[in-house]
Order: sequence, then C-alpha cells, then structure tokens
Amino acid sequence: MKPTQLKPGQRVLITPLFGLKTPYHGTFIRRVPRQFGYPAYSIIRIADFAELDGSEDLGDTPFSDYAVVHQVQPLEARV
Repeated sequence: MKPTQLKPGQRVLITPLFGLKTPYHGTFIRRVPRQFGYPAYSIIRIADFAELDGSEDLGDTPFSDYAVVHQVQPLEARV
C-alpha cells in the first residue's frame, strides 16, 4: 500500500520482517513530508510498544515509505 493512501486514525496490520511471525496492530497517526536532507516517513502508534521508553511513551513508531509499502496493510477502509 502507498503511504499516501493512509488516513489519520486508520487501523493497520504490520508484519515484521525479522524475528516474530506475529503481526502487530497499529493506528496511523500522520505522515511527515520530506524536508531538505530528510526523507518522508509515517508515524504509526503501536499499543504493544507503549511505555517501553518511560511512562509518557505512547508507542509512536516511525516507518519509512519502503517499510509502509512492504509491511503495512489496512485493517479498515477509510473514506
């Protein structure tokens, strides 16, 4: 799926490339456009990753466009 097709609040399924075979469920938060010297990326909130880096960590995880295309699938369609 293309990163630009994701809508904020949309639930997604993330399949890990290495290690665990169990997919993660996440919520797409936003897409950060590219800036000079930095590529574009998407922020996906994964509940399993929340509070790993302290009590204020929400589990927001950056995914490159390559990772979104190869690892992310939509769980629900947004209009």
